[in-house]
Amino acid sequence: GNEYALVGASTGLSIVDVTNPSSPVSVYQHVGPTGSQAEWQEIKVRGKYAYLTTEAGGGLQIFNLSSLPNAAAISMQSYSIEVEERFFESQTLKLTWYFMNAKST
Repeated sequence: GNEYALVGASTGLSIVDVTNPSSPVSVYQHVGPTGSQAEWQEIKVRGKYAYLTTEAGGGLQIFNLSSLPNAAAISMQSYSIEVEERFFESQTLKLTWYFMNAKST
């Protein structure tokens, strides 16, 4: 099978076919949120899914990679995530709660 590199670019996600390392081929480009230039992209792959997030916004993007090498059929779903932080502190106990709400966008 083919081997792929998932590359976080300043404008989004690139998938590069590196089966022949001396001749890499860009097979997919996903542009991130309109007008944003990211300093970093965090990409994790688990099974047939790639999970991407960035400091530039856009929430969590999930890419279904099961169609590779047919890059035209890659599907993506985006989720906005809101995190609320709550604190409780006493002389003997300090707690922090994080409440997360994810919505499909």
